[in-house]
Amino acid sequence: MTDFGGKQAVVTGAASGIGRATAKALGDSGATVTLLDVNDELGKSAAEEAGGTYVHLDVSQPDEWRRLFSSFDRLDLLHLNAGIYDISLTDITQISDERYRAYMGVNLDGVFFGLREAVPLLEPSKGAVVVTSSMAGLMPLPGNPVYSATKWALIGLVRSVHGDLEGRGIRINALCPGGVATPLMGDDPHAFFESRGLAAFEPEVLAGTVVEMLASDRSGETILHRPPGDPEVFEFARLPAR
Repeated sequence: MTDFGGKQAVVTGAASGIGRATAKALGDSGATVTLLDVNDELGKSAAEEAGGTYVHLDVSQPDEWRRLFSSFDRLDLLHLNAGIYDISLTDITQISDERYRAYMGVNLDGVFFGLREAVPLLEPSKGAVVVTSSMAGLMPLPGNPVYSATKWALIGLVRSVHGDLEGRGIRINALCPGGVATPLMGDDPHAFFESRGLAAFEPEVLAGTVVEMLASDRSGETILHRPPGDPEVFEFARLPAR
């Protein structure tokens, strides 16, 4: 089991799904975890499970990131995971300006702002970052083109910034899972995926992958992870940094 004793970790989108499971896995590994979300009720209960601290934070707002990290003495592990998703958003002419901006703000800006403000803390500790992207960042997703656009952008960000960050001693990788049974996929996420002939991960499986990536000495990679039995591709693969 990975030992993160003495490490300081931050997880976004930590109230549910992959973020919640990752926060608990990090806490179980000995890290001191700060959980960020806007769902206060679920965020507080997730913090209790992880033995960590919950902070209400809108990842799309750079000032909130600055205030948060101004209170930190160090940071070792960062999981930039927060995201939004609509089960059906197929007609581009019906996507409102407000919803488009929300996707950009949470899924993309939240990663950029969080990473930018974290670098000065991660550099002294030679820290590690995992960004949650998606298989939708590598394959077409007709059901939600805006989500797909943000996930493509995250892969480009990680692959482009890793060289500079490596020079500062910071490792960064992107995780691209297939279907994951999280609340983002509705009240019955398993039924959602089954109706499309797809298998789905439990969030805890992805949390284990995140912990392994944070402990790894690799950087700049895109980790592709599909559930066993999911048609069409592979179960696990890596795209190298270059």
